[in-house]
Amino acid sequence: MEMMLKENNYNVEENSKVLWMGEREVKNLYESGNIIGLHSYSHPTVMKNKSFAEQKGEYGRNKEQLEKIIGKNITTVSYPRNSYNKDTMELMNELGISVGFRANMSELVYMNEKLEIPREDHANILKKMEETRK
Repeated sequence: MEMMLKENNYNVEENSKVLWMGEREVKNLYESGNIIGLHSYSHPTVMKNKSFAEQKGEYGRNKEQLEKIIGKNITTVSYPRNSYNKDTMELMNELGISVGFRANMSELVYMNEKLEIPREDHANILKKMEETRK
């Protein structure tokens, strides 16, 4: 991601106010009836390569931040780039996460039906739409 931004002379700091949601936007989403879930704090692209402690730091910090904003317990997760491993499954149980979403429709990896719910990633849907237009 960083390489792509650099190649295109994209200034993240300059555009950060329109790139990321702030606390107000997250709270508004929640108050509008949306479920707010974990996705990690800094969005590492390959979470499965992180140690248990590193993952705990990412998801723990994210959980703490979101719970402070909405004032409720977070119980869901969507794995960044569908990257997770056995440690992630253990950590989700430790953090009290009861529902987890993958970013593909393939078979379960760890046979955990509640923490590996399949869903189609938006990028895949866009690709399929483009293919049907051809």
